Parts: sequence; structure tokens; C-alpha cells
Amino acid sequence: MTANHALTEQFLRHGRILRDWSPQTVRTYRFSLRDCPTDITKGNLNAAVVAMRERGLTPGGINLRLRSINSFLTWLHEEGHLSEALRVKLLKNPPK
Repeated sequence: MTANHALTEQFLRHGRILRDWSPQTVRTYRFSLRDCPTDITKGNLNAAVVAMRERGLTPGGINLRLRSINSFLTWLHEEGHLSEALRVKLLKNPPK
């Protein structure tokens, strides 16, 4: 499945209007979804996590993005854009 810009904007609009997201929440989702692959497969999602690690992001920073991506994936499945429900496992992030 290909998640294009139009679907991302639909998701953000859905959040703003139906979930009453604040402008900051919308900005956080928009920022985080930049790391979501456009061709959504389990392999590409895992490759996106590897790429984030290689860029030097912390597990906490990656998990922030992954929670947003998982929310988007759930929405895509509920709206019929994905035939199967996909999730990305969060990284272990031990407290400091």
C-alpha cells in the first residue's frame, strides 16, 4: 500500500476535527510521519526504524515517531486503505 501525501493530510484532518487534536499534536504527527515509508510493508517499516537508528536518534525519539506511525497505520486499516493491521514494535527504552 502506498501512503501518499493526500492520505496523510486526511489522517491529520480526521485528528483535528474528530479527535479534537491541538495544533501542537498535529505538528507532532506531521513531523513524525515524515519517517513513515510511502510504500507501507512490514519490511519497509522495519527499514525505516533501522534508518532512524543509523541517523543517531535515541530510542525515546524513535518511539515517539513510531507511536505516531502506529496511529496512522491503525487509521489506514480502519478506513480500508490497508488490508491488514500493521504495527511497528517500539524499541526498548530503559529509564535513565
